Amino acid sequence: TAMAASSDVGLTSGDYCRVITPDAALSDEVEEVCSMIIECLDMRQKWLFRPKVGPEMRKFEKEAAVPSEIPRA
Repeated sequence: TAMAASSDVGLTSGDYCRVITPDAALSDEVEEVCSMIIECLDMRQKWLFRPKVGPEMRKFEKEAAVPSEIPRA
């Protein structure tokens, strides 16, 4: 059982054992995709629309006029 195996190693019930596995090397394609994603996120920071007036301040603005309230020339 797991408890018997852990007692063989000298672990108590509160301890745990971590098995370190080797990481697979990234392929060229994966590295290229990662760099593209980073580039896209950088562009998003630059080109993302941010309103000058936040939603907290917009609650004090008047509602938009309905067509019947617009004066006709």
